[in-house]
Amino acid sequence: MASEVSLYWASGSVPSMSVLIALEEKGIAYNTKEVSFADLKSEEILKLNPRGQVPILSHGELLITESLAICLYVEGAADNQKLAKEIDNWEAYLTQGSYITGGDFTMADVVFFPVLAYLVWEGTNLDGKYPKLATYYNMVRERPSVKTSWPAYWESPSGKGPDRHDVRIVNLALVSHVDVVHECTEPPPALPVLNFQKLEARARHECSEKWKAVNLIGIGVSPEGQKLFNAIHKTISETRWKDKDIVVLDDVVISPPYGLENCKGKEGQALAQVRKILVQTTQGLDYVTALLSASACWNRVLFLITTPGPGPGVSLDNGV
Repeated sequence: MASEVSLYWASGSVPSMSVLIALEEKGIAYNTKEVSFADLKSEEILKLNPRGQVPILSHGELLITESLAICLYVEGAADNQKLAKEIDNWEAYLTQGSYITGGDFTMADVVFFPVLAYLVWEGTNLDGKYPKLATYYNMVRERPSVKTSWPAYWESPSGKGPDRHDVRIVNLALVSHVDVVHECTEPPPALPVLNFQKLEARARHECSEKWKAVNLIGIGVSPEGQKLFNAIHKTISETRWKDKDIVVLDDVVISPPYGLENCKGKEGQALAQVRKILVQTTQGLDYVTALLSASACWNRVLFLITTPGPGPGVSLDNGV
């Protein structure tokens, strides 16, 4: 790459690790600008990426902000042998070779390995249940590009990164011994007050939204019925399932097979609105059905006209 390449990244960020590996594997010279998680919303980062996320790749006047997009850009912009190959079957990874797509280290490994490494760092044991993944992990872990991009604090005794939490909760029943590392003589800083009412209200709201989403799915209904329900619910929120019937405003009921003749209720604005939605939803399917029927009918007519028959008296009524 002719222009200067700069990478804004954060240690411990899986997307950042993917890009670091890609740059190292391609042998691209780049300036590294490490960003702490606390500075992601700084003015400098927000100017580069309004979402306040890393990695960010700067190449000349070009800015790229998504890790996969950066990897693909690096793949296309570098002059040496390409890493990327067509990934035909992710389910068969590591069954046909040492790496994700076979016998060579490709861009698929660049994207996949940081995720696997993060899971291992979090405590996932690969040795017993996933022997192929364990072999793959140990092999890729030794690549120079991976060693260069490996978060330093993953090797620390605590195994944890920068402190991102304000509150620590420890079950004292599990503590058997305590060593005093440093005697603190100053009073501890005041802890922020937790608004439990707000937390409880948010939890209730999230549960309520989940239940609403579940209740929008009909049990044992046809795809046409579910499609009609979704169309009505977009306009009239008070739409629910009662067994396989669609109930709207407790005034209109649509029963299977959900045709216009199955729409019953009190005459009024609600019934008229539901019928209108029903017609709009089903008219596309009815049009296609009618078109296919007309096409089949016309083909039958052409067949009878062009096929030598028994002579005068042949009838076109049969099957038309």
